[in-house]
Formats: sequence, C-alpha cells, structure tokens
Amino acid sequence: MTLRENLLAWGRVLLGVFLLSTPSWSQGFALGERQNTRGIGMGRTSAAVSYGLDAAGTNPANLSLGTGYSVMIGIAPTGFQAGGDVLSYEIYTEFFSGVDSPDGTIGRNMTEDDKLRILERFSGEDPGRSYVDLDARLFGIGVRLPGTGVLAFTITDYAGAALTIPRDLARFVLYGNPLGSSYDFGGAEVTANWMRAYTLSFGSTIPGISFMEFLSIGGGVKHVQGFAYYEVLRSESRLSTSRYGVLTGQIDFLARSSQSATLKGSGFDLFPDPSGMGWGFDLGVSAGLTKALSIGASVIDIGSIAWTDNNQEVYTDTLLTIDNPLDPEQQDAIVNAISGIQQRETDTFSTRLPTRFRAGVALQVHHLGAFRHMGGELILAADFVRGFHDAPGSSTEARVSFGAEYKGVPWLPVRAGVWSGGPGGTNVSFGFGVHTEYVAIDLATDNIGWAVAPGRTSYGSLSFGATVRF
Repeated sequence: MTLRENLLAWGRVLLGVFLLSTPSWSQGFALGERQNTRGIGMGRTSAAVSYGLDAAGTNPANLSLGTGYSVMIGIAPTGFQAGGDVLSYEIYTEFFSGVDSPDGTIGRNMTEDDKLRILERFSGEDPGRSYVDLDARLFGIGVRLPGTGVLAFTITDYAGAALTIPRDLARFVLYGNPLGSSYDFGGAEVTANWMRAYTLSFGSTIPGISFMEFLSIGGGVKHVQGFAYYEVLRSESRLSTSRYGVLTGQIDFLARSSQSATLKGSGFDLFPDPSGMGWGFDLGVSAGLTKALSIGASVIDIGSIAWTDNNQEVYTDTLLTIDNPLDPEQQDAIVNAISGIQQRETDTFSTRLPTRFRAGVALQVHHLGAFRHMGGELILAADFVRGFHDAPGSSTEARVSFGAEYKGVPWLPVRAGVWSGGPGGTNVSFGFGVHTEYVAIDLATDNIGWAVAPGRTSYGSLSFGATVRF
C-alpha cells in the first residue's frame, strides 16, 4: 500500500471507525412520538388535542376525552423520520451519485467552489448531524370503563440513531493533508438504541368541578425492554502534517454497546431476548377552561433502563508517526493502528429514558360565539416541548409548534402546522384523515417540503395510523 493510499484510508477509517464498529442495529433507531399521526399532521402538536389512543404516550389525561367509543383498537400506527444538517437530497445527487460518461457512471471531480459549498453545510451548533427515527405500535387497545375512565394497553417499539461528523473530517476528505495542515477529529458522536415499551395507561375526568368545563388526569406505567444500545463515549483523533512532510496522528476512541443475544444470530425475531430492562412512568393533566378553550400538560418517559447482557466496550488509543514515506513499515502504520482496535466485556450500565415535558393549549373556534355558524369544525393549538437530556428521541433544545385541524365535512379532517426547534429545524406539517363510524385512517408528514420539493430538503418524515372503534 502506498503512502497516498494510506492517507486516503485515514479519512475513510476515521469516518468508519465508529460506524463499522457499531453493530448492524445501530444504523437506524430512536425513541419518539411518531405513532400519533394526528399530532404529526398538526405540527407535532398534541398536549391538549390528542384524544383516545393518540393520547397514550403523549398525554394520558386525554385518553377519555374527545371520543365516546367504548373500545378503540390501533392498527399498527407507524412513524418514520430521517434527515441531517449536512446533506440534502440535492447535494447528494449533485456530488455523490456520480456523473454519466461513455464508460458508465463515474465519480465527479469537485471544484474549489464545490468543496466550499459542502463545507458550508458543516456550520452551526450541531455540524454534520444526521439522524433516523422509527416508532411502531405493535398493538394498542383502549377500553372505556363506565363511569370511571379509559384504560389503555399498548406495545410500542422505539428505535433510532444520531450521528455527528466533525467538520475537520469532511475537510480532510476533500483536501487531503497538504504540508502544514492540522486536523482535529474530536466531537464525532454516535448514539443508537432499540427499545420496546409495554404500557398500561389510564385517564379519567374528575366529576364535580363547577368552575371549568372539565378536569382530567391520567398516568401510565411501562415495562421497557432494551434490545440494543450503542454510544460513543470518547472520540479524540487528530492528524497533523508538518511543513517538512512529517505525519503525526493519534486514534483515541471508546464506545460501549449492549445487544440482545437473539440479534446476534441469523434471521429476524419479532420478540428477541432483551439485553436490558427498566421501568418508566407517564403523567398528564388536562382542563377545559371554557367550552372553546382547553389546556394540557404531561411528563412522559420518566425512568431508566439497565443494560445487563452482552455489554462490550470498543476502544483504541494509538499514536502514529510517518517521517519516512519510503519505509514500508511506516506506510502500513495506519492499517496497523486500526487493527489495534480492541473489545472487552464491561459491567452493567444504566441509561435514562428520553423524559420530555409537554404543555399546550387548544382553541375550538367553532364554539366561539362569532363562529358558531362557520360551517364545520376548526381547532387551533400550540405546544411547547422540552427534553430533560439529549438522547435519541429527546433533546434539551426547546421546541414550539402551532397546528390546526379543520373538518369541513365530518369524515375528512385536514391538518396543518409549523414547528421549530430540536433536530430538524423549522418545518411545515400536513396531514389528513378518512373517518367513518367505525374506522379512522390518518396520514401525515411533519415536513411537507419533503413531499413537494425533495431536492431542497435534508429532512423527511411519514406517519400512518388506523383505528377501529365501536
């Protein structure tokens, strides 16, 4: 292997070391709220307007509100999102999908302007961040207990991953290592998990409250099984090339993981053996101040999970010096350094569930005196959400959202909203439903730009849900 090939390999290795050492499940999982399709269509707004089974996992106090059905069964509501701060679909197709030639598709030769355009995407507080989330409710049922409230049982999978690529790594891959260059690849991050929550929730309206329309409280207890977890704890690699051509570097990397023994085998298992277990709690309250105005607040996923089985650490801390490019041993130094990555078993560790606080307000415009004859039903709502710590499915960056739902005809609700904050930036949502007496089907995206102009967006999502009720 030549020295040039070794240097190019360095960039690929530093990018891949925390990806290739990550088990296959870490490529796309996280906790979230995306099984609430109605709320997604309203700009992720749900604290005061999520009713029935939609309230499980967002605000359990609303379980008994907004619906008079005795039984509600969710049919696999599922939500997916993927995106990042760096690559839009347009950037990817222009620079990384190749160009046509008489010999077929070949790589594109980038100009200086091309490189600068890509590096500009690595600016801001979270440069190079990419993520993917998936929520899937495997089963959900809610039963109204006469004179008491609604009891719900749900089985929900949460999965996702977040990756941060340092700007210096992108700069090195684009420019190589000219004389006098120095790169700091610290700050590379990967966090990923796959969990399943078995949740028993209850919501009830308190009788005898005369000074408001209603007061409802709710809570939930969940048994959480963890099937996979991965986290980079330390990534501090560096590379420098002196003006005399001496290359020095360090690879310093530490990650930990836990993985179900079932997943290590071949084939797919819908119910793998967990490698971690824990407990969580949900609390919520809602109040109707008037017939038109209501408020709600909740704290979701209070708890933690202990990872006990198949726990490992992946680590290396290696120094590298190349001062003689003609020395074959030094030419192979990078390959030898990477081969020094080691694994070791580690003790039980705990991680917190992605605890989130949510508060919201909803206005049913059609109940206001001036709009009682407007035709149809119009709901306007707003939410504030903030996580207690950064993790897949949670962010300490506050998020605000505004949403609307209009039913010009009872069976065709149309929804829209806008939300800003947290991963994803600012986006416009859209959704709709088809509701019959016994079946409700809903579809939504919280970034309509992904659907109408995919070339200009770096974030996309889609949520689907169906409910049988009687």
